[in-house]
Amino acid sequence: MVDAVGVVLENINSLLQKEFALVWGVDGEMKRLSSALLTIRDVLEDAEVKQFKDKAIRGWLKKLKDAAYDADDILDECAVKALQLEAQGRNCTNQVSTSFLSWFNFEQLMFRHKIGQKIKDVRKRFDDIAAERSNFHLNRGIVEWTVESNTERETTSILTEPQVYGRDEDREEIVKLLLNNISNPNLLVYPIIGMGGLGKTTLAQLVYNDERVKNHFNVRIWVCISDDFNVKRLIRAIIESMSGVACDLTDLDPMQSRLREMLGRRRFLLVLDDVWNEDQDKWDKLKYSLTSGIQGCSIIATTRTEKVGSIMGTFPAHHLKGLSEEDCWALFKQRAFGVGREENASLVVIGKEIVNKCGGVPLAAKALGSLMCFKQTETEWLFVRNSEIWDLPEDEENTILPALRLSYSHLPLHLRQCFAYCSIFPKDYKIVKGQLVHLWMANGFIPSKRNMELEDIGTEIFHELMRRSFFQVAGEFYGKVYKMHDLIHDLACSVMDNECLSLVSSMEKIVPERIRHLSLESYTLSSGLQLLIHSSINESLHKSQNIRTLLLNSLRAESDIVYQHFNFSKFGCLRALELNFHSVGSSCSPSLVLVRFINELGNLIHLRYLKLSYINVRALPESLSNLKHLQTLILRVCPMLEKLPAQMSSMSSLMHLNIDNCYRLSHMPIGIGRLRHLQTLSIFIVGMKSGCRISELQGLNLKGQLHIKGLEKVKNSMDAKEANLIRMINLESLTLSWSSNTKTHIQENAGEVLEGLQPPASIQILRIENYHGMKFPCWMEDLRLQNLVRVELIDCKRCEHLPPLGHLPLLKHLSVSRMDSIRYLSEEFYSGDDLGRGIFPSLKNLKLEEMINLEELLLNVPQGRQVFRCLVSINIINCDKLANLPFLPSLQRVLLRTKNENVPEGLLQNRNLPVLQELEFNGCPKLITLLRLFIKNEELDFSSLEVIRVSNCNAMEYLWEDETQFQGLISLKRLDIQFCSKLASLSGIRYLSALEDLNINQCPELELSQLEDFQHLTSLRVLSICSLPQLMSLPQNLKHTTLLQYLLILDCDGLTTLAPEWIHNLTSLRTLQISYCRNLTFLPDGIRQLTALQTLTIEACPILETRCRDGGEDWPKIAHIPNVIVKSWNPPMYMNQNSGCWGSLLELRRRLIQ
Repeated sequence: MVDAVGVVLENINSLLQKEFALVWGVDGEMKRLSSALLTIRDVLEDAEVKQFKDKAIRGWLKKLKDAAYDADDILDECAVKALQLEAQGRNCTNQVSTSFLSWFNFEQLMFRHKIGQKIKDVRKRFDDIAAERSNFHLNRGIVEWTVESNTERETTSILTEPQVYGRDEDREEIVKLLLNNISNPNLLVYPIIGMGGLGKTTLAQLVYNDERVKNHFNVRIWVCISDDFNVKRLIRAIIESMSGVACDLTDLDPMQSRLREMLGRRRFLLVLDDVWNEDQDKWDKLKYSLTSGIQGCSIIATTRTEKVGSIMGTFPAHHLKGLSEEDCWALFKQRAFGVGREENASLVVIGKEIVNKCGGVPLAAKALGSLMCFKQTETEWLFVRNSEIWDLPEDEENTILPALRLSYSHLPLHLRQCFAYCSIFPKDYKIVKGQLVHLWMANGFIPSKRNMELEDIGTEIFHELMRRSFFQVAGEFYGKVYKMHDLIHDLACSVMDNECLSLVSSMEKIVPERIRHLSLESYTLSSGLQLLIHSSINESLHKSQNIRTLLLNSLRAESDIVYQHFNFSKFGCLRALELNFHSVGSSCSPSLVLVRFINELGNLIHLRYLKLSYINVRALPESLSNLKHLQTLILRVCPMLEKLPAQMSSMSSLMHLNIDNCYRLSHMPIGIGRLRHLQTLSIFIVGMKSGCRISELQGLNLKGQLHIKGLEKVKNSMDAKEANLIRMINLESLTLSWSSNTKTHIQENAGEVLEGLQPPASIQILRIENYHGMKFPCWMEDLRLQNLVRVELIDCKRCEHLPPLGHLPLLKHLSVSRMDSIRYLSEEFYSGDDLGRGIFPSLKNLKLEEMINLEELLLNVPQGRQVFRCLVSINIINCDKLANLPFLPSLQRVLLRTKNENVPEGLLQNRNLPVLQELEFNGCPKLITLLRLFIKNEELDFSSLEVIRVSNCNAMEYLWEDETQFQGLISLKRLDIQFCSKLASLSGIRYLSALEDLNINQCPELELSQLEDFQHLTSLRVLSICSLPQLMSLPQNLKHTTLLQYLLILDCDGLTTLAPEWIHNLTSLRTLQISYCRNLTFLPDGIRQLTALQTLTIEACPILETRCRDGGEDWPKIAHIPNVIVKSWNPPMYMNQNSGCWGSLLELRRRLIQ
């Protein structure tokens, strides 16, 4: 809230400084508005503290925030006009007077009158709000947050939990560390870090009370820190804990002396619980007093923030993770059912779904379990299951949000709004850091700092929230992606109340009129359309015209229906708009509805962030250039886009332009180089006209990735140097490409052009495409780019030698494709290895594609020289002259593709590949059989192989004609076979005694029914059988696979019965999915005996669907299964094929499925 008022004040001051308020005659009103806001801001901190316990104050703050939003819209409208006036008067000597004279026309006089009245009205609202503040007795200035008193939060060393679940490994790890620290002369400080409620204190208590720890340390001390890191208080607490009597000292120096004397010649363990202090000096003062003990003294500090851990820790922190699903259920069950209470089966099913809300957080499991303890009926339990955490009452049992809110209360002011805004994303949403920072910028949440870019400040805010456990790393997808823990997401939702909303699929929910930020997520065609055209949502959405953020992501939504039901012109307050449609076809023509929508975008004058993905439009309207505030424009995968607005160079605020995968875009707007704030330009297409040449890049300070296309239009080295790439020190990735048009004559000047395009030494990724030179530039030959991590060389057909990439110390990924003149990776790769690092010392992934003359990887390697010592994966695609590989000590994965009938026998030798684990044959249309992997009593033995994948090998009838080849695969755990149209038999798989996972898909000639080998696959746990028309019944010998846990049967129309005699033998089966088996008529009686079965899915099996629903003939056989899912496939309402691209797409989809 303080931030919202601060943004308005900042905008007022900006307009006052530029004298535009004076020109418009609203100078006085703006100053009075500023004064009212300053009066309100003085008490906002106290109001934010008290709002969680006082509904009246919470209502007052909502009223204030609404007014602040409206004021911001008005001032933003003024700022747009100000930018227009600046543009009009840019060439005039006296800008203000010229701008003033320009007002003497009717339209602009009307604007002055309208804006003056708006400012006057909003100022009166703020005056009324300011007057109301006296009703609440709010204190001025900065106040301390007191969400709960320190007494309530105080912890002790006594473990009060009757049983602690899931922390044995954590305890053992910490205890061993403490015991092994006995000879360390320095004080060990070991932080335990984790979000609120994760059990850090409980873990510390477990360690503190462990008998081994008690016997190891002479003294053990427990101090609860909380908010008050007062050094004198803490020293007094330690003294009193050790002596058992009150400390009579008052000054710090004698207290430190006494403590050092008491600790002298003793081995102590000190637990500092719940530390928030981020002041290094305070910690140093306390630490000094604790350094007089003997060897092996230790401190355990529990905290929620990485920063505290880094300030205090002398050893890498212990990052506490959530409980497993089983442990979380055990803790919940202990509280919910108690001792002696009978567990109702239906309540257990609902309870396990409630536990999913906990996300492994013990506090949540305990609180929700305690909440359910006195609830006896299914209705009460279902209410809790269907409620969000923030909707549940906060009382003695439900302490979840108050505990988490403590973390929020410790956030600096400028971080609170940024965190709370993240509730716009649905739970488990994968957050991309850059996208989130740009959305913060668009909404004005990032405060300005002198000499710092807004984006850099936003990145700092993100990292600070990460350090405070508000975000978690969720994996890699073209860089790291992040997520919020479900309970942290609940906290954000509780803070934002009805200001942010995320709707998923066909969720029926009224959109509140106060909504400011909205996201819509749909993942199927039907649910997407229901979401978008649901009457209650649609009606309430159109009443909510103050929306500032609208994010629409749909995997299969029909975009025209979206455009019809969303009148974007009504959302005039939008700051951020994102539309992603992931199924739009590249051949579809733009509809009239789409064109109308695109033309409306230019009216959204407040827009700062615009992302359009998979939008079928040939050109963006010129009116888009009117968006003077637009900072981020993302046009990813717009396959029909041919041109950008011609006046784009006037979009003076533009910072990020992403046009990746806009394949038809052939030229750039004139004057891109005039966009002085531009930081990201994903693609630049070189033109011949003035204002489109490569020299446009010279004044830009770009970062991230840059792809320069059309380099055949650069005349010579001098022109190339005008791009001044070497100056772009923030650039991370650079792609340089010439036209792939074979009709283009070979450029003899390509070499000097590439020489002039030297990137900065900081570059990490370099890609060169369709280069026509005969040798690479000096800046590659001389190894000036020492920070390169990835290199891709594609279609450089005339180059006979590669640069000495083997000496790049950080190179991890190398791809070389279609370089017809390369016969081997030549001596230049490894000459002069002065540092002794070997050749390719860091390379992990190597891809060789269509290298038609490649005979060897390395030639004449000196004896004893290490090569490819870190190589983990190699792809060899249609390199049919490559006959052998060198010794690759770390290689784990090989992918092979060949156009020949056989793979050279010597290519894979186990003596050269000692740790090979995964082997894949993909897209080998003539390959008759796999190469030999086992020869008894000889050296050929790939017993380390764990995974084999075979796909798109359409000439292959057998994997090996000689079944003994299976014998050597004693470690094989997974076998995937798909799209092998002639494969007739899998005889021999009986030797795969370690096989756990078998997947067979679209092998139409394969008949498994009579295969006896299954009786030997006693380790099998996962079996997927898909699209086998010859399959009449499941192999009877599957009954021996008693460890099988997952069985999928998909699209097997020949299957009429499902193992009626023996299915009861599959006693370990947990998941059974049957889909698109249209002739399967019933389920066998033996399914009743599958007591381990947790989930049964029946999909698009018309006969079974009726029998398996509640009340159907087969229902009594499956009623015991906790999760029974029966889904019909409802064909869409087809359009006429002549009714446009959507009719064609739907018809194609229907044909594919049928």
